[in-house]
Amino acid sequence: MASPTQKKATAKKRQKTGHSKSSLRKAAPSEPRATKKFTLPSWRSVGKVLAWPFVTPYKKLRRNRDQAPHKSFIRTRHRDKIKKPKIENYVAFSWYTARILWNRKWVYVRFVLVFFFLAALFIGALQADNITSVNEVLDSATSGETILGPVGRAAVTVGSSIAGALNSNLSDVQYIYISALFILALLTIVWLLRHQLAGNKLKLRDGLYNAAAPIAAEYVLLVVGIAQLIPAALVTLVYISATTSGLLDGGIETAMFSIALFLVIVLTLYFMTTTLFAMFIATIPGTYPMKAYRAARHIVAGQRLRLLLRLLWMVVTVLAVNFVILVPIVIVINSVGGGNGWAIPIAYQLAVISSIMYGVAYGYLLYRRMIDDPVDEK
Repeated sequence: MASPTQKKATAKKRQKTGHSKSSLRKAAPSEPRATKKFTLPSWRSVGKVLAWPFVTPYKKLRRNRDQAPHKSFIRTRHRDKIKKPKIENYVAFSWYTARILWNRKWVYVRFVLVFFFLAALFIGALQADNITSVNEVLDSATSGETILGPVGRAAVTVGSSIAGALNSNLSDVQYIYISALFILALLTIVWLLRHQLAGNKLKLRDGLYNAAAPIAAEYVLLVVGIAQLIPAALVTLVYISATTSGLLDGGIETAMFSIALFLVIVLTLYFMTTTLFAMFIATIPGTYPMKAYRAARHIVAGQRLRLLLRLLWMVVTVLAVNFVILVPIVIVINSVGGGNGWAIPIAYQLAVISSIMYGVAYGYLLYRRMIDDPVDEK
């Protein structure tokens, strides 16, 4: 048997000559390996593949029932009841939103002026020719009669402005600019409100420069919202076509179409509530749009009707305030002979931007109430 010193000597010789066990092993010709035989898959593997379309939805349903029982088809138990956050009544919350904006009024006044000039630059103000046509229609309708007084004429003009009759000749490019300015305004207002609630110093310049980071996520959610409006638009188109063509002469057919239209609109509002709050969540840096949508579903679960009623209240309040403010302005402008100029379009454009600012602030503060305030245990 070789001693350790002899083993070391032989190893040194191999290193000098360049021969080692590994090199000899590599130099040796490789022997052909035995080919692996093909075997059929087991019955268990085949069963898993065939059962996948049926087992996966069941597992997802069980997981949803464990995480959020209200999302399954099982009746929610009282212990799993969703706790609703405490929110002020309708009037108090509207005043709360107005008070938040009033506390930094000069920042938000500058916001309105900046976006007014951006809208005038990229979109253009309301056309004075449209206002002229509205006044001509009113004059022809009231010629020789006193059906509409100054207040009626002003109310019709304001109503036509709100309905979009004075801005009906926009091009496709202008509509793209409108969507871009709306998303930029939403992001800027949310950025300002977030920093205001945190107690930071507000600067409109910082909001305009720093708020546009999630604009891609907002566009994705905007596309999702437009896709959710397609069923309601199609059903409405079919309903109008059937009504004008005389297909819905009977009471039963009209009732069935009306019920179908109502259900589709309710389902659309059901999804649009989630999309609206997802747009607020997507403003958080680093949040992807679909992740924001899933988070919004958890926030609004079991409270969509409550939120819809508050949003409808906000819309009605904004419309009423616009009428109260714009009707006297239009009366004064018509009395001094400026009804056909640019005074009414400018006043209406400022009112629209202010309404968008208030509506976005109302929705964002409502979202903050949903996630920040303690729940109502009743």
